[in-house]
Amino acid sequence: MCDRAKKGLGAYGVMVMDFHRPRGHELLSDAEAGLDPDVVPVANSATAGLSDRSVAIFLLDIRSNKSPYIKKGFIDSDDDTGDFLGEEQWKWFQEAIKRSNASVNVIVNGLQTLADRIGPPFAVENWGKFPTSQRRLYQALLQENVRAPIIVSGDVHHAQILRKDCLFVDKEKRITKRARPLHEVTTSGMTHSWGGPE
Repeated sequence: MCDRAKKGLGAYGVMVMDFHRPRGHELLSDAEAGLDPDVVPVANSATAGLSDRSVAIFLLDIRSNKSPYIKKGFIDSDDDTGDFLGEEQWKWFQEAIKRSNASVNVIVNGLQTLADRIGPPFAVENWGKFPTSQRRLYQALLQENVRAPIIVSGDVHHAQILRKDCLFVDKEKRITKRARPLHEVTTSGMTHSWGGPE
Protein backbone atom coordinates (compact mmCIF):
# COMPACT_ATOMS: atom_id res chain seq x y z
CA MET A 1 0.00 0.00 0.00
CA CYS A 2 2.84 2.42 0.83
CA ASP A 3 4.44 1.94 -2.60
CA ARG A 4 1.16 2.71 -4.35
CA ALA A 5 0.65 5.81 -2.20
CA LYS A 6 4.20 7.04 -2.92
CA LYS A 7 3.55 6.68 -6.66
CA GLY A 8 0.37 8.76 -6.32
CA LEU A 9 -1.91 5.84 -7.20
CA GLY A 10 -3.80 5.95 -3.91
CA ALA A 11 -3.70 4.23 -0.52
CA TYR A 12 -5.46 0.91 -1.06
CA GLY A 13 -4.61 -2.62 -0.06
CA VAL A 14 -5.67 -5.93 1.43
CA MET A 15 -4.74 -8.00 4.47
CA VAL A 16 -5.81 -11.50 5.42
CA MET A 17 -6.22 -12.91 8.92
CA ASP A 18 -6.89 -16.53 9.85
CA PHE A 19 -8.06 -16.87 13.45
CA HIS A 20 -7.48 -20.62 13.39
CA ARG A 21 -3.74 -19.93 13.50
CA PRO A 22 -1.93 -19.60 16.86
CA ARG A 23 -2.51 -16.39 18.80
CA GLY A 24 -0.18 -13.65 17.57
CA HIS A 25 0.25 -15.30 14.15
CA GLU A 26 -3.21 -14.64 12.69
CA LEU A 27 -2.01 -12.08 10.11
CA LEU A 28 -0.75 -13.61 6.86
CA SER A 29 2.06 -11.92 4.94
CA ASP A 30 1.11 -10.49 1.53
CA ALA A 31 2.97 -13.36 -0.13
CA GLU A 32 1.17 -15.99 2.01
CA ALA A 33 -2.22 -14.39 1.39
CA GLY A 34 -1.61 -14.21 -2.36
CA LEU A 35 -4.42 -11.71 -2.96
CA ASP A 36 -2.52 -8.53 -3.86
CA PRO A 37 -1.71 -8.73 -7.59
CA ASP A 38 1.04 -6.10 -7.14
CA VAL A 39 2.84 -8.44 -4.71
CA VAL A 40 1.92 -11.82 -6.23
CA PRO A 41 1.44 -11.12 -9.98
CA VAL A 42 0.08 -14.57 -10.87
CA ALA A 43 -2.80 -16.05 -8.88
CA ASN A 44 -1.91 -19.19 -6.97
CA SER A 45 -3.58 -21.49 -4.48
CA ALA A 46 -1.97 -19.80 -1.47
CA THR A 47 -5.29 -18.98 0.17
CA ALA A 48 -6.83 -22.40 -0.52
CA GLY A 49 -5.69 -23.57 2.91
CA LEU A 50 -7.53 -20.89 4.87
CA SER A 51 -9.81 -22.03 7.67
CA ASP A 52 -13.47 -21.14 8.08
CA ARG A 53 -12.27 -18.50 10.57
CA SER A 54 -10.51 -16.34 7.97
CA VAL A 55 -11.15 -12.71 7.03
CA ALA A 56 -9.86 -10.67 4.09
CA ILE A 57 -9.99 -6.91 4.64
CA PHE A 58 -9.88 -4.71 1.54
CA LEU A 59 -9.22 -0.99 1.99
CA LEU A 60 -10.35 1.13 -0.98
CA ASP A 61 -9.18 4.70 -1.65
CA ILE A 62 -12.18 6.71 -2.86
CA ARG A 63 -10.42 10.10 -2.92
CA SER A 64 -7.13 9.90 -4.82
CA ASN A 65 -8.64 9.11 -8.24
CA LYS A 66 -12.23 10.33 -7.80
CA SER A 67 -13.91 12.05 -10.73
CA PRO A 68 -15.02 15.63 -10.03
CA TYR A 69 -18.72 16.06 -9.36
CA ILE A 70 -20.90 17.73 -11.97
CA LYS A 71 -22.49 20.83 -10.50
CA LYS A 72 -26.11 21.61 -11.17
CA GLY A 73 -26.73 24.92 -9.49
CA PHE A 74 -25.46 24.56 -5.92
CA ILE A 75 -26.03 20.77 -5.85
CA ASP A 76 -23.88 17.92 -7.14
CA SER A 77 -25.86 15.92 -9.66
CA ASP A 78 -25.48 12.21 -10.35
CA ASP A 79 -22.93 11.37 -13.04
CA ASP A 80 -23.20 8.03 -14.83
CA THR A 81 -19.59 8.32 -16.07
CA GLY A 82 -18.12 9.36 -12.70
CA ASP A 83 -15.83 7.05 -10.76
CA PHE A 84 -14.46 6.83 -7.22
CA LEU A 85 -11.56 4.40 -7.70
CA GLY A 86 -9.83 5.01 -11.04
CA GLU A 87 -9.13 2.25 -13.55
CA GLU A 88 -5.86 1.04 -11.99
CA GLN A 89 -7.45 0.54 -8.56
CA TRP A 90 -10.50 -1.16 -10.17
CA LYS A 91 -8.27 -3.69 -11.95
CA TRP A 92 -6.37 -4.31 -8.71
CA PHE A 93 -9.54 -4.74 -6.63
CA GLN A 94 -11.37 -6.95 -9.11
CA GLU A 95 -8.37 -9.28 -9.35
CA ALA A 96 -7.66 -9.28 -5.59
CA ILE A 97 -11.25 -10.06 -4.54
CA LYS A 98 -11.56 -12.70 -7.26
CA ARG A 99 -8.59 -14.49 -5.66
CA SER A 100 -10.07 -14.41 -2.14
CA ASN A 101 -10.95 -17.67 -0.46
CA ALA A 102 -11.62 -16.07 2.91
CA SER A 103 -14.77 -16.95 4.84
CA VAL A 104 -15.59 -13.25 5.24
CA ASN A 105 -14.59 -10.41 2.92
CA VAL A 106 -14.71 -6.94 4.47
CA ILE A 107 -14.58 -3.97 2.08
CA VAL A 108 -13.72 -0.70 3.82
CA ASN A 109 -14.25 2.67 2.18
CA GLY A 110 -15.20 6.15 3.33
CA LEU A 111 -18.64 6.53 1.73
CA GLN A 112 -21.94 4.72 2.08
CA THR A 113 -22.46 2.30 -0.77
CA LEU A 114 -25.95 0.88 -0.31
CA ALA A 115 -27.73 3.93 1.07
CA ASP A 116 -30.66 5.21 -0.92
CA ARG A 117 -30.88 8.38 1.10
CA ILE A 118 -33.96 9.56 2.88
CA GLY A 119 -34.30 13.29 2.42
CA PRO A 120 -32.62 15.54 -0.15
CA PRO A 121 -30.29 13.49 -2.41
CA PHE A 122 -27.65 16.22 -2.39
CA ALA A 123 -27.38 16.22 1.40
CA VAL A 124 -24.94 13.32 1.68
CA GLU A 125 -22.11 12.12 -0.55
CA ASN A 126 -22.42 8.40 -1.41
CA TRP A 127 -21.71 5.85 -4.16
CA GLY A 128 -25.13 6.55 -5.70
CA LYS A 129 -23.68 9.80 -7.09
CA PHE A 130 -21.76 7.64 -9.59
CA PRO A 131 -24.26 4.83 -10.45
CA THR A 132 -22.06 3.04 -13.00
CA SER A 133 -19.22 2.86 -10.49
CA GLN A 134 -21.66 1.64 -7.83
CA ARG A 135 -22.94 -1.16 -10.10
CA ARG A 136 -19.35 -2.16 -10.89
CA LEU A 137 -18.67 -2.53 -7.17
CA TYR A 138 -21.82 -4.64 -6.73
CA GLN A 139 -20.74 -6.93 -9.59
CA ALA A 140 -17.30 -7.43 -8.01
CA LEU A 141 -18.84 -8.26 -4.63
CA LEU A 142 -21.51 -10.59 -5.97
CA GLN A 143 -19.14 -12.98 -7.75
CA GLU A 144 -19.83 -16.58 -6.69
CA ASN A 145 -16.47 -17.07 -4.98
CA VAL A 146 -16.76 -13.92 -2.82
CA ARG A 147 -18.02 -15.30 0.47
CA ALA A 148 -19.86 -13.09 2.99
CA PRO A 149 -19.05 -9.64 1.58
CA ILE A 150 -19.56 -6.92 4.19
CA ILE A 151 -19.06 -3.25 3.37
CA VAL A 152 -17.81 -0.93 6.11
CA SER A 153 -18.32 2.80 5.53
CA GLY A 154 -18.55 6.12 7.35
CA ASP A 155 -18.74 9.89 6.73
CA VAL A 156 -22.40 10.53 7.62
CA HIS A 157 -22.31 11.29 11.38
CA HIS A 158 -24.62 8.42 12.28
CA ALA A 159 -24.26 4.68 12.61
CA GLN A 160 -26.36 2.43 10.40
CA ILE A 161 -26.72 -1.16 9.24
CA LEU A 162 -27.92 -1.48 5.65
CA ARG A 163 -29.01 -4.41 3.51
CA LYS A 164 -29.65 -4.52 -0.21
CA ASP A 165 -31.12 -7.60 -1.87
CA CYS A 166 -29.48 -7.83 -5.27
CA LEU A 167 -31.58 -9.40 -7.99
CA PHE A 168 -30.60 -11.38 -11.05
CA VAL A 169 -32.77 -10.60 -14.06
CA ASP A 170 -32.77 -12.81 -17.17
CA LYS A 171 -34.46 -10.54 -19.71
CA GLU A 172 -34.74 -13.25 -22.37
CA LYS A 173 -36.57 -15.68 -20.09
CA ARG A 174 -38.30 -12.84 -18.20
CA ILE A 175 -37.20 -14.34 -14.90
CA THR A 176 -36.28 -12.33 -11.83
CA LYS A 177 -34.81 -14.25 -8.94
CA ARG A 178 -33.08 -13.18 -5.77
CA ALA A 179 -29.33 -13.50 -5.96
CA ARG A 180 -28.13 -12.61 -2.47
CA PRO A 181 -28.01 -9.75 -0.02
CA LEU A 182 -25.21 -7.25 0.46
CA HIS A 183 -24.71 -5.83 3.96
CA GLU A 184 -23.12 -2.56 5.00
CA VAL A 185 -22.16 -1.26 8.42
CA THR A 186 -21.73 2.51 8.69
CA THR A 187 -19.46 3.24 11.62
CA SER A 188 -19.64 7.03 11.89
CA GLY A 189 -20.06 8.47 15.34
CA MET A 190 -23.67 8.81 16.42
CA THR A 191 -23.71 12.60 16.69
CA HIS A 192 -26.83 13.27 14.59
CA SER A 193 -30.28 11.76 14.08
CA TRP A 194 -31.98 11.44 10.73
CA GLY A 195 -35.66 12.16 10.29
CA GLY A 196 -36.61 12.41 13.96
CA PRO A 197 -38.47 15.19 15.77
CA GLU A 198 -36.76 18.57 15.61
